[in-house]
Amino acid sequence: MRGKFDSDLASSVFTEDREGARERTLRYLDQMRARLGDGVLLGTELDVLPDGRPVFPEDLLPRLDLIVGAVHALAAVRHGESEDAIRREWQAQNRALIAAGAHIIAHPFRYLIQRRFPVTEEDVQWLVTEAHASGIALELNSHYIIRSLDDLMLRACLAEGVPIAIGTDAHRWTEIADFTYHAEVLSDHGLRTQEERADRLYVAQVARRIEGAPGAGNRRDERSRTHVANATSRP
Repeated sequence: MRGKFDSDLASSVFTEDREGARERTLRYLDQMRARLGDGVLLGTELDVLPDGRPVFPEDLLPRLDLIVGAVHALAAVRHGESEDAIRREWQAQNRALIAAGAHIIAHPFRYLIQRRFPVTEEDVQWLVTEAHASGIALELNSHYIIRSLDDLMLRACLAEGVPIAIGTDAHRWTEIADFTYHAEVLSDHGLRTQEERADRLYVAQVARRIEGAPGAGNRRDERSRTHVANATSRP
């Protein structure tokens, strides 16, 4: 499915069984709520199509506690278009993810770097500014490490008060719950103790809200006033 998503077939793949997918998703959410109770957050990693439509049933997004938006495909890259065209589409996708209700933007620059796109300090600052304006968090990701960009992002996030979500994004068992990299980067940026990290990390802020009712995590008007975070990760 991921291969088809990063292709010109993406729109048809995700629309051909849209209603059936919605019903399956609804049943799954109801089942998980019943089984897991209130102490576990339900969420999704969200992609958008080239036209900005979320691949997740839009009317069900408010039922989620946590939405992690991520860019995994850009038509401009696939078609060999100019750097300006790629940058415009990357920005448009991030804005579409934020508009869809994302609480976190995951591995913000990985897709671009893997396609040898020259991410600049201005690109990093653009995303941090968007995150600040929208009240969302940016992820420090340890699966595919880009230390120079992580340093730029952390520095800008700390300067603008953008919360930092930490995630291993584990693709193999050895990555599960390994937060060595996150602790190193946070310490290098002056966040060495739990107290120093408490108001900067997304997880600390969600922990203070986790006693709320199921589904309360995605109150969009509330989110614009309160930063939320990745409650599945610990420094």
